[in-house]
Amino acid sequence: MPRPNHTLKLIAVAAFAPLAYFVCPFLCGFFNSQGLMMLLMPVILIVPLATGLAIGVWTPRLGNASRFGLGVLACILSFALFFIFPAGAKSWTLGSSTNFQLTKHPSQVQQWAVGVLERYEAGKLNTSTNAPYWALGKAELDTSEVPPSIGGLWLDRPSIGIAEFTPDGWIVPPSTNQAAGKISARCVVFSWYLNGFLVGRPDFHSDWNPWYIHEIAPGIYAYHGMK
Repeated sequence: MPRPNHTLKLIAVAAFAPLAYFVCPFLCGFFNSQGLMMLLMPVILIVPLATGLAIGVWTPRLGNASRFGLGVLACILSFALFFIFPAGAKSWTLGSSTNFQLTKHPSQVQQWAVGVLERYEAGKLNTSTNAPYWALGKAELDTSEVPPSIGGLWLDRPSIGIAEFTPDGWIVPPSTNQAAGKISARCVVFSWYLNGFLVGRPDFHSDWNPWYIHEIAPGIYAYHGMK
């Protein structure tokens, strides 16, 4: 049987991998930092190696071959754990959701977004089709339509536009005659390359299915990835 101090060490090692795999993407999402995302690869590589080494060193007295085998097995399991508990996209989205709830005043952002949608539907909103290729809001708002209180919420400013959805959750080009009869919902989208926020009316429900999507409040969603 392992000695008590060895048992505690093994428990700490067992908790280290899932904790690291959750915390790193969570912080990337919380600080909305694409730069921090570069740390994910070292984490994915270093955590399994550290876990395998610790298991090999701190297991009870076994033969070298047995300890080596346990270390390799722990390394493989730890590496696989990154992709199943929890998913990186989920951790990132939970981090960005937490930041949005704590610092962005969701009710005020939604109130502004509802006004934008009303003006868009009345044909009184200035938009362009020059949104970045990765932006979900294909009808990008002109800078004159975005007040400093909204545009300044993030240091890394997002593309802000209108997204229109079909009933089966696909995003369609804005206000085309072909798509006009297929649109079931609209929202304002704050988007970066792989992540962002959907902000609609309180009764807005997203059927869009990216890698991961999380409802922050009625009509407000954080997402990560593409469909």
